[in-house]
Formats: sequence, structure tokens, C-alpha cells
Amino acid sequence: AVHVVLSVALALCIQAFKATASSTDRRDIIISGMKYVVRASSLMHDYALVGCSRKTLPAVVSLGSLTDIVTQVLTRADEGIGEILDKFRVALNWEANKKREPLGSVSEVGCNHIDNHSERQFPKKIGLHPTWYVGDGLLLPPSEALSCSLAYCRELLGGSPSVSGTQVLHNFLGVKGAHSVALRLLCNSNSIRLSRFPSSNLSENDSVANQDTVRNLAERSL
Repeated sequence: AVHVVLSVALALCIQAFKATASSTDRRDIIISGMKYVVRASSLMHDYALVGCSRKTLPAVVSLGSLTDIVTQVLTRADEGIGEILDKFRVALNWEANKKREPLGSVSEVGCNHIDNHSERQFPKKIGLHPTWYVGDGLLLPPSEALSCSLAYCRELLGGSPSVSGTQVLHNFLGVKGAHSVALRLLCNSNSIRLSRFPSSNLSENDSVANQDTVRNLAERSL
């Protein structure tokens, strides 16, 4: 069953590539492409990780961490798209929990939780720009967030030791001040590449990127 879930999750990622191959300018195409990745992440965390064996654990953790970090990027999208994806993600999680719980144990409270969660607001009385995410940078342009995220996915799913996709997404997040998720991105990409290519080492660019991101986080916390 886990192999089936893995195949479906990979198919969803591939579908995201296909859906956005021609254009990432239309809002409906952007949301559709993002939802494919969010659904893949939900499958990995709500189903595959729950029932995987020791043999399938590495593949499940690898794909699960990849789709999770991309979902974290996409839910920071501007123009209300991040909120749409967050609500979609919570709804998928609630449906998965409902299937695992005994019949009747999941009440309407779950539905209300989804609505309340999706309508949460960031603090308004703060001395920052209204589009500034507290603690992790500006809201991200949806089209660019999707294209950079898919480039990152394509690189790691292709098994290439090249870091071009990672650099593109990391630079994009750094410019927007999203240093926390940028650091998680580097940790995720480095762990995946080192596990696939044990003989390889972190390049000088990788070390510099890690140091710069940690320094940016430290400076912002002062």
C-alpha cells in the first residue's frame, strides 16, 4: 500500500509540472499546480509515514520532506493564495484523521477548526509593513514561488547532484527575507543529496549559503 501512495504522490508532483508547463501567470493554474504538491505532501505525511516499513522508510522520508518544505514555501504565497492552500492542507489532514479514528469520534468540531484555522489573522498592531510575515519575511509572489519550488522539486526528484534548483529557490527566499524556511530548505536538500551520493561533500557554495542564512537569522533576532 505504501508503494501505491508513493507512486500517487510522485504522479501528483509530475502533474504539477505538466499543469504549469505552459504558463504560471493565470491564478487558477497557479492554485491548481500548488494544490497538486500540497496533496502529495498530505499523502506522504498522513498515509505513507503511518504505515511504511523499514525498507520503504528512506523513500517515504525523502519525498515527504521534499513535498513538506515546498508546501511551506507555497503557503507563504501572496494575493490570498497562501490562505487558500493552508485551508486546503488542513482539510486534507482532517479527512485523513477522520479515516483513522473510530467511527463517530470526529465531530463537527473538526469542521469548525478548519474554518477557524483558515481565517486566522496575523497580528495587526505591529510596526512592520502590512505584507510582512512576522518572523519570516515578505509574502511571496505566487507565480515566482511556484516556478522556483517546482525547479527545486525537479532537481531533487531527478536525482541530480546539481544544486541549481536549490540555489534558485534559496536565493528567492533570501531576497524576500524568508530565512527560516530557507535554512530548512538547505538542510533538506543537503541531506537528500548526501544520502544519494555518499561520496560527495558539501561544496563551498553550500557552506557559504548555510553561514549566510544563519547570520541573517541571527541579525534579525537581535
